[in-house]
Amino acid sequence: MVKIITDYGYCYGVESAIAKMKKASSSFSKLYLTHPLIHNTQENEALMKEANASFLEKEVPYSENNGILLSAHGHSLEEEKEAEKHGKILDATCPLIVSRYQRIPKEESDISFLYLGKAKHQETIGFLSHFPYFTLLSSEKDLLPQLSALSLKKKSVFVPQTTVSEEAYNKVLTYLKDRSEVVFTLPICPIYGRRTQQALEALKDVDPLKSYFLVCGDKSSSNANEIASAIQKAYPLLKVAIVLKADSTLKQETAGRDIYIGSATSVSRETVKALADSLS
Repeated sequence: MVKIITDYGYCYGVESAIAKMKKASSSFSKLYLTHPLIHNTQENEALMKEANASFLEKEVPYSENNGILLSAHGHSLEEEKEAEKHGKILDATCPLIVSRYQRIPKEESDISFLYLGKAKHQETIGFLSHFPYFTLLSSEKDLLPQLSALSLKKKSVFVPQTTVSEEAYNKVLTYLKDRSEVVFTLPICPIYGRRTQQALEALKDVDPLKSYFLVCGDKSSSNANEIASAIQKAYPLLKVAIVLKADSTLKQETAGRDIYIGSATSVSRETVKALADSLS
């Protein structure tokens, strides 16, 4: 048995970025990307090939016919300044991230400003460049020592990367609320969060020794990894993997098991269906 148990296909932010890329490919003679448009190597390469796009290099001379596309995850001010040297900037940043930027409170001396995220993730790099007065809490390290080392003020502002785990988000928020007045916070991405909860709910009654859970996504994708991690923590006996295609090894591993599939937000509906069909 093979069953897709979450919403699947691109999220709105990815769809928006792809639409901007396709429009740009018909408007400029040369199209360059500063980073992968989305965290999906397979589909990113296909999109770039379709749009006849390549990655930007410092040697590319300026031309008004060059379109420089910034990734869906955001960008630093330094990256934007560098991109301006080569052509016209086209911002494909996820609308959710843009709307979050517009809501961030201005720096105040009597408030602690904290950001939870993965240090090398493009979203984190972009956020901390635009809002350098935030202190980074790494979601990839033990949070308690980081929190204990803070000199918290009476009030605090807390912003998470959109795809950190709900567990990490709640741990930080609870700690802050116990020690300060949280005057502003933002949630994680509701689409990624909903898919995680859908998978957790669908898997609660399955036999872990007779089942296999697959996240259809790229291993470089933060939300794919967080969905897989959440399921593995909740159901430690259940086999879990992140894949885009079913190779012979995966087919052998899943043989005789019920297969449940969840979708990361950077994969198309067609990719998810193709994975399910190949395992049926």
